[in-house]
Amino acid sequence: MEFDAKICHGSKSDPEIMNSISGKKQNQARHSWCRIREESMLNGVTRNESACRSRMKTRILVTSALFSIASPIASQAFAQQADEAVATNAPDTSRQLDTVTVTARRVEENLQNAPVAVTAFNANDLELRAAEQLDDVARFSPNVAAYPGAFSVSDSGQLFIRGIGQFDYIVTTDPGVGVYLDGVYLARTTGNLLDLADVERIEVLRGPQGTLYGKNALGGAVNVVTRKPSNDARGKAAVTVGEYNRIDAYGFLSGPLVKDKLAGSIAVMTQNRDGYVERVLEPGKTQGGTDSQAARVALRWTPTESFSFDLAGDYTSSDTEQGPYRYAGRFTDDPAVLYTLLDPGGVDQYDTDNLLESYATGDNYVEVDIWGISGTAEWELGNSTLSSISSFRSSEIANLGDLDGTPFSILTEYDDISQEQFSQELRLSGTSMDGKLNYTSGLFYLTEDADQYINVDILSDLPVLPAPGILDRIVSANQKQESYAAYGQADYTLNEKWSVTGGLRYTYEEKKATLSTFRDTLGFYELAPGTYTESWDALTPRIGLNYQYSDSVLFYGSVAQGFKSGGFNGRATSLDTVGPFDPENVWTYELGLKSELFSRRLRFNAAAFMNDYEDLQFSVSSLADDGVTLLIGLENAAAAEINGFEMEVVAVPADNLDVSFSLGYLDAKFTEVSPQADEITADSKLMGAPEWTTSLAAQYRIPVHGLGEFTLAGDYSYRSKIYFNPLNTEGITGALELVNAQVSFAPENSNIQFTAGVTNLFDEEYYASGLGPAGLGMIRGVVGRPQEWFARATYSF
Repeated sequence: MEFDAKICHGSKSDPEIMNSISGKKQNQARHSWCRIREESMLNGVTRNESACRSRMKTRILVTSALFSIASPIASQAFAQQADEAVATNAPDTSRQLDTVTVTARRVEENLQNAPVAVTAFNANDLELRAAEQLDDVARFSPNVAAYPGAFSVSDSGQLFIRGIGQFDYIVTTDPGVGVYLDGVYLARTTGNLLDLADVERIEVLRGPQGTLYGKNALGGAVNVVTRKPSNDARGKAAVTVGEYNRIDAYGFLSGPLVKDKLAGSIAVMTQNRDGYVERVLEPGKTQGGTDSQAARVALRWTPTESFSFDLAGDYTSSDTEQGPYRYAGRFTDDPAVLYTLLDPGGVDQYDTDNLLESYATGDNYVEVDIWGISGTAEWELGNSTLSSISSFRSSEIANLGDLDGTPFSILTEYDDISQEQFSQELRLSGTSMDGKLNYTSGLFYLTEDADQYINVDILSDLPVLPAPGILDRIVSANQKQESYAAYGQADYTLNEKWSVTGGLRYTYEEKKATLSTFRDTLGFYELAPGTYTESWDALTPRIGLNYQYSDSVLFYGSVAQGFKSGGFNGRATSLDTVGPFDPENVWTYELGLKSELFSRRLRFNAAAFMNDYEDLQFSVSSLADDGVTLLIGLENAAAAEINGFEMEVVAVPADNLDVSFSLGYLDAKFTEVSPQADEITADSKLMGAPEWTTSLAAQYRIPVHGLGEFTLAGDYSYRSKIYFNPLNTEGITGALELVNAQVSFAPENSNIQFTAGVTNLFDEEYYASGLGPAGLGMIRGVVGRPQEWFARATYSF
């Protein structure tokens, strides 16, 4: 069966449904119905009509009910409270928005004072959205996309901000979005989908951060900030049960060890859940299950008022099932022999309507061990602060699985990836010139040693091959890199309204790659072991102009540059395809607004931008000197233009009601493509760049005297059609809408809270990611999580 985005649709509006809705809401419901119908017709999807109409009826009725309840509150609350304040001639004492502190510019400051596009989530925000890993956060950030790896390593995450990122996990390619854990840069995408149990806040910075963050932050950066030890005793324990035999447990304890001098904390977590994709031919076996444990220990030493030292160590271990891969059809009839000789019935019979089943067979595991230690020292030196961040991290990931999702040995792969990194940063920040000048400057060093071993079994069951395994190969890569940087950025206040920003970073890096490709069955090297060295340097500036219209309204404009590292082709099969390739570069021109209105009861932030994206790294093909052999390499083969806008609204229209909304738009297109590029053409769409992203979240607290407080929370996210890989594979993509809902109860005068909820409320069937290996013509789909219930009990003090 040919498959394009398994999206529910209907043939026409249901009179029974529409009659239950009147007026303007009927038009809204009909518009929603028609939009979904049109999308499904465009994708050519056929679904069960009666089941679809039932689900659609439920959606419309639930959505209409939410509109009916929320609309009067949201539209009247601001005006009503303002009228009451005027009538009594008294100040407005109603609840206001909390001040959000971020470190987006490497110093702590109010979110509304930072002239950059950034979204911040605290621990409560994450819990109310049922966010468990870093990719869950992307659904609530405009123009941000995150999805699990579709290669063999399912523990890697692909992060894209404003259409810029990286979809390959191999150690010789670098990410396009920087991920930072307590200020420490994580150099690899493997293992970067961090668990969020011990998080204080997450900051998503959009746009190139080349000055303060450096290389590989050309799309943006994600700051993950964990909770620090406290001199006040506090703690938390939570147990969660749910669908697929889910049992999670979390504990956190913090308090003083030496009064006012030394504090400590410890956090432990375990996650256990069966897989949700069943193997049809191996009853009892599943894919997508979780069995992981994590711990974090931290100490905070404050011997004087002007000095502090934070020492933290973390460890994560998991032994889980292979990612929820399945065969999802094919995007080409080539090679035709694959579909005629392997199975008389054709391999397409294994692309069934049930996404939660797979015909994969064989071994099925992912083993992960990640640990790290960091030390952060801060000295207060009058009007300045000197900081030192030292860190060492290590990771080991091994996995084996059937990647084709059929009973045949078409593509089976074993990966073993190990990585160690050490980084050191010195930073000086402060103020001078009577507070008119605010500056941040620093030095940065990173050294990394990464190994990768890939053993891939290709088409071993194909009967026309002279012997099984003659296409198999072992790909080995080791990369050592050193990176040095010096940077500085300053804001200078011209007068009460105007200020300017200027910054510059110089980066120098050197990479040494040892590569080989061995045909193990035939016993020869396609690429003999060899070591290759290259170096690059870059200057990445930032210039900005800021206008403080009032205490609560800020306008800003900026020009900034970012770059992603150059490197070598870790899958090279000949000397001609080793590389190197050069860094990617982007220039971004941005206009933004930060505002808080209605006595700080509504926050409205917006930005519009233009990205000039150059030297994109893509696969290219060419002929060898013999005129016959096809060579596949990596080169800077394209340029693109990405324009768009985004807005975010956070409001407290009533004292017991919190609402947040986000909207993002991208117009992304290639402006230049090399004739040798074999993955893209000038008409291709950029991967990881959906045209529209939007989200809506709300929580409503209901206090009941003598009983306690109930909290109702729900969220909705929408992402228009997205492509997961450069080939624009159609069989796994489509628009996606997800809804989560939960209710909590906290008994009066108690430290206990009970929560019950459902994720993917309407049980959407979708692919969270996917890949179409060009040489095989087949599509590998990564199935998104289905509807799941959960219940949680939490005790905190």
